[in-house]
Amino acid sequence: PHKSSYFKDARVHIASMLRQAKRSDEAIEVLKDGIAKKGNVPEFYEYTAALYEESSRIPEAISILEAGHSALPDEEKILFLLGIVYEKAEERERAVWAMQQVLRINPQNASALNYIGYTWADSGENLEEALEMVQQALVLRPDDGYITDSLGWVYFKMGDDERALKYLYKANRLVPKEPVILDHLGEVMLYRGDQGAALRFFEQALEAWQKKN
Repeated sequence: PHKSSYFKDARVHIASMLRQAKRSDEAIEVLKDGIAKKGNVPEFYEYTAALYEESSRIPEAISILEAGHSALPDEEKILFLLGIVYEKAEERERAVWAMQQVLRINPQNASALNYIGYTWADSGENLEEALEMVQQALVLRPDDGYITDSLGWVYFKMGDDERALKYLYKANRLVPKEPVILDHLGEVMLYRGDQGAALRFFEQALEAWQKKN
């Protein structure tokens, strides 16, 4: 029963078993029924969205997370996941908005800080603010290779290729064979006129990407 303290765990467990049995549509219905009976359980929205994502049903993932945000406006994880699916739908402005709402709830969310900073840097906007956000994220997670990569990319977009290389090389040590980091190193080398090094990094990026996919 929905008033039971076991209701949430039971629904999630049933959905998990259905997913493992490759019956995702049924798993989604179990979770949506859980939402109808008890709409204040963030895990129901999060897991339903994850199942939609697995099936490449991004608009439906967005819809369920937006409903979750309406029901639970201060739920940090729902907002973060909403930002991610907005990104997958190529709605970057809405993704940045969602991450800004995450930071309203938790200013120390390193992933949200990094997301906004990287997104702005990648489009060449708000670079000073992007730098501050990524630096703050790196203070919170100093050994995170992806945030280190973001800082290098921000510096590159600001025209400081020396600092960019410093952080991109470090990111490559922290996360070896990561296609995005290798691609960034190639871009910086191309900018510096070192076509041989650029080609090597681009080839490594392509090989790493093919292995991932």
